[in-house]
Amino acid sequence: MTTLHDVYINLGTIIRAALKAHRRTQHELAQQLGCSERTAHRKLNGQHGFKITELVDAAMWLGESVTDWLNAAGFDDYRADCRKLAL
Repeated sequence: MTTLHDVYINLGTIIRAALKAHRRTQHELAQQLGCSERTAHRKLNGQHGFKITELVDAAMWLGESVTDWLNAAGFDDYRADCRKLAL
């Protein structure tokens, strides 16, 4: 079963890889999102979730697809698991 925390952790890993691929830093991400570097660090480590607006902003800034990130993070699996529990 995929949990929301799993999705948070996976998104952080995916965004860290995107930052590295685009030679961007956690500090630059924090500036882009308008948050502290500590908050960005917590989001990248899965301790806190990204707001959808932050995901869209980060993806656009890096020239990547937020849809691809959500799919790779297992968001569809999480939604399917939630539907099963609701039945």
